[in-house]
Amino acid sequence: MSNKRTSLKGRGMDLFLGEEAPAKPKAQPAPASKDLPPTKATFYLPPDLVVKLDDVWMEIRKRNRKVQKSHIVAAALQLALQDYEGKGQDSPVERRLRKTVDR
Repeated sequence: MSNKRTSLKGRGMDLFLGEEAPAKPKAQPAPASKDLPPTKATFYLPPDLVVKLDDVWMEIRKRNRKVQKSHIVAAALQLALQDYEGKGQDSPVERRLRKTVDR
């Protein structure tokens, strides 16, 4: 659904007299997921993992000042999820969850 308003340019008094129905906005195809803005998400992380993330971020920023922590987290999560999709229960993600969540 588009939040863009219908243009009123050139409608003059017709707008107020109601002689002409406003043009319906044309349906636009849904944007590809890579074109969508990032979605904010909040997760709780152990303090030592936050420290490691900060260390990696600072190291990478020495080479590329545009890198954000969100980029690192997204890349790591994509890699982990791809591995899980390929290996399922045999993935390192699943093995780590068995150790930490099933205590």
